[in-house]
Amino acid sequence: MRLRRVFVSWCMLSMCLGLATANVVAAEKADGTGKKIVFVAGKPSHGFASHEHNAGCKLLAEWLKKGVDGVETVVVTGGWPEDFSVFDDADAVVQFSDGGGGNPMLPHLDDIQKLIDRGVGFACIHYAVEVPKDVAGDRLRSWIGGCYEQWWSVNPHWEAKFTVFPDHPVARGLVPFTIADEWYYHMRFRPGLEGVTPILTAVPPDSARSRPDGPHSNNPVVRARRD
Repeated sequence: MRLRRVFVSWCMLSMCLGLATANVVAAEKADGTGKKIVFVAGKPSHGFASHEHNAGCKLLAEWLKKGVDGVETVVVTGGWPEDFSVFDDADAVVQFSDGGGGNPMLPHLDDIQKLIDRGVGFACIHYAVEVPKDVAGDRLRSWIGGCYEQWWSVNPHWEAKFTVFPDHPVARGLVPFTIADEWYYHMRFRPGLEGVTPILTAVPPDSARSRPDGPHSNNPVVRARRD
């Protein structure tokens, strides 16, 4: 079986941070020279304890604040803000939201491009890696290296086993592990994986590629690559 690349689409939310009184929550900066990371949380969806955009962003922001000196974290809830001044001194932006045609980045593609051109880092978590192919596929691949593309990528639940990791700072400290979750695979990457470093790779079982065809479930290319 061919080794298929998978995006890191899993984020464990073990706790929900306290509710904010405003829609922007900022952590105190350790000093005036640190990095500023802005989290953009999409609107609630999928029901309780599933796709917890607000809680996920607040949790990650809190972990960074506690674990990394000199980092300021800001969480924007409800999608991209009308006032983009929150990004004026940002070093990186992380979006955790729904995707597809309802991806909240779509009305702000030109604004995000300006951030990218300024050297701001950009990351997407889980469903946020999906955009309509003809609207923003090329842009998202140029920004983060790949994206989820309907009728090409698939996202069933399966048990992924990870045993080998690259020599990369992101993989520092990892040991072999297995997780059953909704893993994205057969992503649409840049040609030749240019500029992309795969961190987690796994081989999906045939059962994960035997479902009826659909925009997210299966397609002829995925099915043909089972062998």
